[in-house]
This record gives sequence, structure tokens and C-alpha cells, in this order.
Amino acid sequence: MTPEDFAADNVVDLLPDAELAVDAFCAISSQWRIGPGGPTGLDNTAIRPTLRMAGIKVANWPWLFADLRTLEGEALATIY
Repeated sequence: MTPEDFAADNVVDLLPDAELAVDAFCAISSQWRIGPGGPTGLDNTAIRPTLRMAGIKVANWPWLFADLRTLEGEALATIY
């Protein structure tokens, strides 16, 4: 990614249903597993403590995990 990817005019509108998943993904975004070729996926062992520290209710975790997997896949597709 380049600094231009984060320009002020590069705004993405989120549906309210997606906001919690994006917030969780941002909270865990420093927890990538890295292989010789680069990122391979999020460190799943870091998800639970990160969601706890972010104050996300346990009742939301099952569907949120599925959304995180989708965001992870899209991030990897963008990287590679």
C-alpha cells in the first residue's frame, strides 16, 4: 500500500452491521502470522484476548469471527 491509499478523499462508507467487524479487524490488525513470503493470516490465538480488551460482548463473537475471516481473506487478496 502507498500513502495515497489513505488519502482523505479515499473514504469508505460502512453499513452499520459491518462497523463492529471493521473495528475488531482494526484492533487485531497488528497480529498477523508471517511466513517467508509475507503474511499468511491473522494469529487466531490473539483474537479472543483482543476482543475482550476491546470490550466486545461474547455473544457477538461467533458471527464476528466469520466476518474477521472474510476481512482477513480480502486483506490477503489485496496484499498478494
